[in-house]
Amino acid sequence: MSYESFAKNYVLDLNRSIRQREELEKLGALAGSIDVLEMDYKDDDMDRYFKMFSQLNLKAPMLNCLPTHSRTLIHEGDLRFKDNIEVRVFLLTDMMLICKKLSKGSSPLYKLIRPKYMVDRMIYFPKLSSRNNKDIMVALIFVLLDEVGTSCHCFTLTELAKEPNPQGTIKIWEQKLREAKLTYDLGVWFAKNPSRDLSEVEMDSSSDYGISANSGTKTGVKQSSDDLNIEREARERVAAMLHRSMGASTEYDFSQASMNTDSFDVVTSITVNVVSESESETVVPSHQPSVSPPKLASRSASAASHNTLRVQPQSGVLALVHSLPDLTLDPSPPRHPPTNKGGGSSGGSSAGTSAGRSRKDDKAD
Repeated sequence: MSYESFAKNYVLDLNRSIRQREELEKLGALAGSIDVLEMDYKDDDMDRYFKMFSQLNLKAPMLNCLPTHSRTLIHEGDLRFKDNIEVRVFLLTDMMLICKKLSKGSSPLYKLIRPKYMVDRMIYFPKLSSRNNKDIMVALIFVLLDEVGTSCHCFTLTELAKEPNPQGTIKIWEQKLREAKLTYDLGVWFAKNPSRDLSEVEMDSSSDYGISANSGTKTGVKQSSDDLNIEREARERVAAMLHRSMGASTEYDFSQASMNTDSFDVVTSITVNVVSESESETVVPSHQPSVSPPKLASRSASAASHNTLRVQPQSGVLALVHSLPDLTLDPSPPRHPPTNKGGGSSGGSSAGTSAGRSRKDDKAD
């Protein structure tokens, strides 16, 4: 692996980890801002039993996806539901939430007014209107299907009357719906093929993605810029949410990468132990000559552990220890009394010693 690929992999790893954390934070904030769905039942028991299971758990695993693959908030905005109710719509990876704004200052901010609409059971069609001899998309018609493919509900989403660019708003929602469906299909495909890469999806005609994706993604058909952007964003969203099994360390495993260069040899291991201001240790490659290490001054283990920069080697190396010179001055040797030339000092010293002993003996008597 070259240094360029090495750096790109690290940046990609870091970006996906950061995006994963941000998406989870947005999902948690959304879950705390939506009140549960309420239904009016005249029977108290029915109302009580319904509320027992009415909690909105947005962190629950997605159906047919890996447990570690969390849903994300793809788009949100204000629309009109069935042409007369102003609502706040939240589009997630696998579901759509139709909510109503509550009064300002209230907590939570929104209230769910319709059951969750699952993306994989939802088909939408554009509603066109002729304006200035042009067909303009003014709304989206949704048809919900049950488990056997039979329609069970239908509704429309229209732009607000005060929207300055209604056609642009509906077009953005149409693109985001395609992105949500593609993101969910990619997640389902990866759950069925955990050992394969997402880049292989387009080559697998039996995948859910190949069935539900638009015709622009098929081989031999040129994709528009919108199709390419939608597919790119869907793939990156899935890759980010599946990155390192949801919340693992963001450190890239560089020990598995082998860096090959043609211009110079790369030192496979360098270990620097900062001992003190006057000592250091260095580990160098094995082709260096062997030198017996000199004895270092004693030091505490704790001090050495706090001042160590270590890179684990991939192969055996030979340690060569260099010690900087000891600049501490040795204490001066003891000075001897001056001696007389000619040997006189020796005789005088003997005589003086004998006289001193005689005086000590006299005192003792």
